[in-house]
Amino acid sequence: MKKVLVLFVMACVTCLLTTPSSAITQQELENTLRAHATQHIDTMCKQMPDCGGKVETCKLPNGKWVRTYCDLKKDTIKVNVHEVKDTGTYVGVIKYIKVTYEAMGNTKQEVMQQPFRVVEKNRVTKIRQYKNGNWE
Repeated sequence: MKKVLVLFVMACVTCLLTTPSSAITQQELENTLRAHATQHIDTMCKQMPDCGGKVETCKLPNGKWVRTYCDLKKDTIKVNVHEVKDTGTYVGVIKYIKVTYEAMGNTKQEVMQQPFRVVEKNRVTKIRQYKNGNWE
């Protein structure tokens, strides 16, 4: 009886581990991709020197001073998930907006007093593959 129980448990575990990714719903895939995108933006903000509330101040070759920072807009995240021709493989597209702000001045003190203005707005697109239960 023990051998039968062990074989049954092994068969159940094998079935769970080999269930094709098509068993996951489109909505679940989009939700996991959205969570992945949010985590990716958080990681980028930690790594970039002028992102996530960090301001970078430097002197330009022409003698002027500039302060910059960027904002990766989490509230603009849009995701789409597509299955690759009935293969059970999924591709996800992440879109969001990156806004770069800048202040200019002739001296370091002056640039510290200047208001920031938007100098660049970029629409960012990232493509990810759903593989082994994770977005890569």
